[in-house]
Amino acid sequence: MFKRLKLLALNYWQLFVLIIIFVISSYALFQPHLFRVHDYVHGARIAQMTLALKDGHFPVVWTRDFGFGYGMPLFQFYAPLPYYVGSFFYLVGFSLSNAVRVLFLVPNLVSLVGAYFLGKKLFQNKLSGALLATTFTLASYRGLNLFVRGAVSESWGMMTYPWILLASLLVIQKKRWGWLLLTFSLATLLLSHNLSVVMFLPFAVLTTVLVWLVYLWQKGKLRNLKQLFQTEMKTFFAFVGSYLLAFGLSAFYTVPAFLEKDFTQVEKMVLGGYFNYRLHFIYLRQLLKDNWGYGGSTWGPNDDISFFLGWGQWLGLALVLTVVIVFFSLVAWYLIRKQSLSQVFKPRLLKLLKVSLLAVSFLLMMGWAILLATEKTLLIWQSFEFLKFLQFPWRYLSVAVMFLSLVIAALPTFTRLFKFTLWRWLIFGLSGLVILIVGATSMRYFRPQSYLSNDQTFYYDDRERIAKQMSYILPDYAPSALNVKIKPNEGSVLVGPDWLLVESKSKKDEAKSKVLVDKTQATLVEFNLPKEVVVTFARAYYPGWKAEIDGNPTKLKVSKDGLIQVAVPKGAHKVGLYLADTPVRAIGKWISFTSLVILTGVMGWVKIKN
Repeated sequence: MFKRLKLLALNYWQLFVLIIIFVISSYALFQPHLFRVHDYVHGARIAQMTLALKDGHFPVVWTRDFGFGYGMPLFQFYAPLPYYVGSFFYLVGFSLSNAVRVLFLVPNLVSLVGAYFLGKKLFQNKLSGALLATTFTLASYRGLNLFVRGAVSESWGMMTYPWILLASLLVIQKKRWGWLLLTFSLATLLLSHNLSVVMFLPFAVLTTVLVWLVYLWQKGKLRNLKQLFQTEMKTFFAFVGSYLLAFGLSAFYTVPAFLEKDFTQVEKMVLGGYFNYRLHFIYLRQLLKDNWGYGGSTWGPNDDISFFLGWGQWLGLALVLTVVIVFFSLVAWYLIRKQSLSQVFKPRLLKLLKVSLLAVSFLLMMGWAILLATEKTLLIWQSFEFLKFLQFPWRYLSVAVMFLSLVIAALPTFTRLFKFTLWRWLIFGLSGLVILIVGATSMRYFRPQSYLSNDQTFYYDDRERIAKQMSYILPDYAPSALNVKIKPNEGSVLVGPDWLLVESKSKKDEAKSKVLVDKTQATLVEFNLPKEVVVTFARAYYPGWKAEIDGNPTKLKVSKDGLIQVAVPKGAHKVGLYLADTPVRAIGKWISFTSLVILTGVMGWVKIKN
C-alpha cells in the first residue's frame, strides 16, 4: 500500500499541486454567502441576459431594465461571453448566486490548466508547468481582479493568455488541432474583454514570432531560407486563418461594438473625471509595496488597492536572473579560454542558451508591459487615441504577470547546467520553494474583505430594483439620446400621454390600450383611441428600433427624454415596436455566420485528410 501511494505521488505530484492551487484561489467561492466587490452588477447582468434569451432575443443586444427601466444595448458593447455562460447555468436551475460563483470559478480553473500545459510544453518540463500554473493563477493581480474589483470580464480575458500562447506553440510544432485551439482561444478573448485584446495581442504576436524563430533554430531550419519559406508557409497561413476565423466568429459583437459606440454615452461616462487614464498611472515602487487593500485607485502612489507582484514571484524572478547570469558567465569563461564554438555551444549548453534567450525576452516584454502602466510612457498614451478607453493604465499588469510567470517557469530547465546531482536537486528545491512561498503568501489575495449576510443585497434579478438601483451604477452604455436623470420606469409599457394611462372608471368606456406582447426586443399594444395621439413608449430610442401600425411600417419620433414616440391614428389599431439590425449589425452577423460555416468545413476537411 505504501509503495502504491509513493508511486502515485511520484507520477501525479503535479496534479496534487494543481488541486492545492485551485483550492487556494477558489476556497472563498465555496462559502455559504457571496461578497461585495467594486463591480457587483454581475447578478443583474445574468438576470437581464436570461430574460432576453427567454424572450427569444439572440444574440443578445438589448437589456430591458438597465437604462432606468427603458432599456440599454448593454451586450452590444459589454463583452457577452461570461454572461452567456452565467445565464446557461441560471437557466438550467442554478440559483443566481451560484451562477455568479461560476463566473468567478471559470477563470481560476481555465487559467490553472492553461498555464500548466503551456509551461510543460514550452519548457518540456512538468515542474515548469507547475511553476507557471502557480505563479500565474495565484498572481496577486488576479486576486485583485476577482475579490476586490470584481472584474469578471478582465479575468476571463486574462485566462485566455496562456491558452493563446500554448495554441500558438502547437501551431508552430504543426500539431493537428493547434489552429482550432488558437481560433477558440482568440474568440474567447474577443468575446470576454475587448480591452485585453488591445493590451495582449501585440505581445502575443511578438511572442509567437520569437518562439517560432527559436523552434526553427532548434530544428536547424534557419540555414536554408528558400527551404524554410516552403516548409513554413503552411504554418504562416494556419496563424493567419486562425486569427481571421476568431475575428470572424466574434464579429457579431466586435464590429458594432467598435463602429456604433457613438450611439451611446460611453465616451462621456467612462473617459472623463475619475476614469481619465492620467489619474491612474502607477509608480514602480508600488510593485514592491505589499499594501493589500479593498479601496480604489487614486492619483499618486498611495492607492487604496495594491499593485504588489507577490513575494514568491519576486523570489522566482531573482533566482532565474541569478541562474541566467551564472550561465552566461560560464559561456563567457569558455570564450575567454578560446574554445571553439562547437565546444562552447555543445548540445547541453545550446539548449540552455535558447531557454536563457527566451527567459530574457520574456523579461523584456514584462518590463515593457510594466512601463506602459507608468507615466514614463505618457507620450505613447497621447499618441494612440484608443488607449484612453483602457481607463486604468495599470491594467497592463495582467500582461506583465503573464510574462513574469513565464520567466519564472524557465527555472527548472537549468538543472542541465551542471551534471552533478547536487546542482539538480538545488534547482528542484528552489523551484519547489517558489511554489510553496507563492501558495502560502497568496492566500490573503484570494479572500474578500467580508461576506454578505444576504446575497440578495447585491445579487438579485428583481426588475424594478435593477431599473431603480443598478442603472445608476451602470449608465455607461445608455443610448445617447436618453436623459440619464429621467425618473426610473416601474414596469410600464407606456409612459404617456398621462390620460391614456389612467384607467376608466366608467363601465361604458372601452379600454384605450391593451398590451399584447411585451418582450425584450419587441412590444405590441392594441389601441382604441378617440383621436390621433402621440404615444410615448417606455423604450429608449436607439438605432435599429422600428415601429409599425397594423403591420405597416411607420415613422417613430423621439421624446425630449430620449424615449420612442409613435403617432397613433384615431380608432382601433395595433402598434408594434421591434429591434431590427442596423447595416453594421447585419454585416457583423453575416461575417460570424460565414466564419462558422468556414470553420465547420475546415474541421471536416482536416478530419477527412487525417
